[in-house]
Amino acid sequence: MSIENAAKEGAFYGSRNPLCDVPKAGCANPNTVDWRVRNELPGVTINGPSIDCLDPAAGTVEALSACVEDDLYRVGVSHQFALLTPLLSPILGGTLTLSSTATAVVLNEAFDPNATPFPMPTDGNPPPPPPPPPGGCSSTPAANFAWSQQNRNRPVEFEDTSSTAAGCTITAWAWDFGDGTTSTDSGPSHAFPLQATAYSVSLTVTNTFGSNTITQTVTTK
Repeated sequence: MSIENAAKEGAFYGSRNPLCDVPKAGCANPNTVDWRVRNELPGVTINGPSIDCLDPAAGTVEALSACVEDDLYRVGVSHQFALLTPLLSPILGGTLTLSSTATAVVLNEAFDPNATPFPMPTDGNPPPPPPPPPGGCSSTPAANFAWSQQNRNRPVEFEDTSSTAAGCTITAWAWDFGDGTTSTDSGPSHAFPLQATAYSVSLTVTNTFGSNTITQTVTTK
């Protein structure tokens, strides 16, 4: 398991820093794949690590300098384990090779000089993935509404026509009728104090990701 974790750590780091396989100009420890692998195996003698880049479409191995986005960064690690049970030596030999190989998809941020560096904690372990958006929703709703009024003696009827992405549900409505009154109903009726008057009416709708507001002019009869 330790060797497997070391290979994964090396592939993870190399996919974002493909040229930093070993210490060189611009790649000083601990910012190298080799260091990241060995840091996972303190006190353990390993072979390698072997480091290369794979073109998954062509199925070929490439030089690290030719590694581009969506290629696979591959890191292999092996260790000669001395058997502690003499009875197994005649069958398996005096040592057993423990090895693991891991790959990670190369990201374009590795080649973008203006990209924000991918955060790597000082202990060499990859950071945890960001939490999913609350409720599984990934975008705010698009606020909208319609209105109608039968005659000047009737209130204005409002209808929420807002849209929201799949997996999102509108959970709150906040109306501001522009005359000092508000409502939290999804489809309120409102009697404005003046006839033949324009009011700036705002609707804010909220889902589990965030809120959006629209303001329209409503003219009473």
